Amino acid sequence: MPNARRAQRPPRRIVLMRNSAAEGDAPLDFMLSDFQDALTAYARMSDTAVPDMAMFGSDDAAPSFPADTMILSIYAHTAVEARVSLRSLRGSPRIADALIEERRVYGIACIASPEGALVPLSREFESLTRQMGLTWCGMLGIGNADALASYDGYPRLGFWRRPVSEALDRLIGAVRSGLPISESQQLAGSVIDVGDTITVRARRTLRRR
Repeated sequence: MPNARRAQRPPRRIVLMRNSAAEGDAPLDFMLSDFQDALTAYARMSDTAVPDMAMFGSDDAAPSFPADTMILSIYAHTAVEARVSLRSLRGSPRIADALIEERRVYGIACIASPEGALVPLSREFESLTRQMGLTWCGMLGIGNADALASYDGYPRLGFWRRPVSEALDRLIGAVRSGLPISESQQLAGSVIDVGDTITVRARRTLRRR
């Protein structure tokens, strides 16, 4: 396939860095938990090693084991808040110190607002990581993210959760391949060019939490 590289070495150690620019960040907890559970399940289904995973906050010391891959995540009410919060991380040693070897970074942004400014937010992620000499591999951006707090108990690929689950699975495919999102999608035979940013709007369930 043109322009597609062969898959890189799969991740062996993944750190999930959690940042919140607003109170009520249960949606971010939900996404990071689903990421870990789904990645573990897909690795076992394909009889491949499950990477070591550890989570830490922006104010915490980096995990004891250096990783080759980071999931840099953020929750905010709006994309503007998220950009301001990401800028505050510039120069933070906790990010660079947590990574060795490939030093790949993927992003997850949970934005409560349904606004459509998720692609510009990806540029802020990219600027932050490249400034630190890290490899930017793309982002999953979720609008209406407050709806995620009501997803517990619903089937992962049922009506309410399916759009977000399928979007997360595309991110997981990129992480497992060790490639940027765009190249991973090419290898998977996707006919949709998402570039380096996957965007999705969470469906609001009838349940209120």
